[in-house]
Amino acid sequence: MDIGGGSVEFILCNDTKVFWAKSFEIGVKRMLNQFTDNAYLHPSKLISMEAYLTQCLKPLLEQVSIYMPICLIGSSGAFRTLGTILQTQGKIFIPQKTLCYQIPVEEFVVLYQTIRFTTREERLQIQGNGLDNVSKDMLAVNLALIYFVLQKMHLHKIIASSYALKEGLFFAALDKIQANIAVNGE
Repeated sequence: MDIGGGSVEFILCNDTKVFWAKSFEIGVKRMLNQFTDNAYLHPSKLISMEAYLTQCLKPLLEQVSIYMPICLIGSSGAFRTLGTILQTQGKIFIPQKTLCYQIPVEEFVVLYQTIRFTTREERLQIQGNGLDNVSKDMLAVNLALIYFVLQKMHLHKIIASSYALKEGLFFAALDKIQANIAVNGE
């Protein structure tokens, strides 16, 4: 799962094969504009957002019933922000220069339940330092999106990638180019 401003990308895969991939126009900025008031996610708006996501993500949920994923691997800013907050709170340790790290679902749920109905000012107190204003505004919606996916897919494990999908594509292409150079001497 890669949460962007305009869209969210999902890839269902194992360690060797991609089974299904799709981008949905449910990015955090779109959800902020549609379901929050000044970055405040009211309980009634959360219910509306979840109903909207259930409708929009029907194709994903159909594929999930076929491929039955066992872990949510998150990439990009939302998951980095989540990791930063949990590390600042002393809940996890993220080694420097690590490619990925586990986020305990229990810690995620506690953070989500603490933040989901807070105002921007209240989130500033909870989150600690080191997060930019954009991340602070988007946090409740980002966590709501992640929580929704965990619940609908019945997942109990989160791995956060230190890199976004585009960086992964770059490194995969670079590996192919380097392999081609090694084989062809070019």
